[in-house]
Amino acid sequence: MAGGLAALEGHPFYVYKPPFLPLHVRHAGIGPRELSSIFVAQIIQSCGQDHLESEIRFEIKTLNDGTWFWYPLSFRQTSPAFHHEGAGVIEEGHFWHDEAIEAGMNVIARTWDEILISRGYLEIKTVL
Repeated sequence: MAGGLAALEGHPFYVYKPPFLPLHVRHAGIGPRELSSIFVAQIIQSCGQDHLESEIRFEIKTLNDGTWFWYPLSFRQTSPAFHHEGAGVIEEGHFWHDEAIEAGMNVIARTWDEILISRGYLEIKTVL
């Protein structure tokens, strides 16, 4: 809808479905597997300013059939504050990943997906 990964690099966007939290989607550079990565964040507005509630970073691999495979890299939440890394770079050309943390982040991502579908986010025809 917003032009794919190439367009996202210079144009982050919000998806908002009142009364739920807005989602902020932005390009996050190249990940440890040397794939494009994005941040998907839930944003809280307080005193007229945006504040991060939680955020997942994914690497995205485009498969031969045009579908995407999402690798979770990290999860961050502000209250209570915690941050988990599931993958990273050891040295140039080599990366590490923790299967247990990656599995936990996949559970979080699937839960978010189910919530977004049930709240009608995928029915939105425009992005902000």
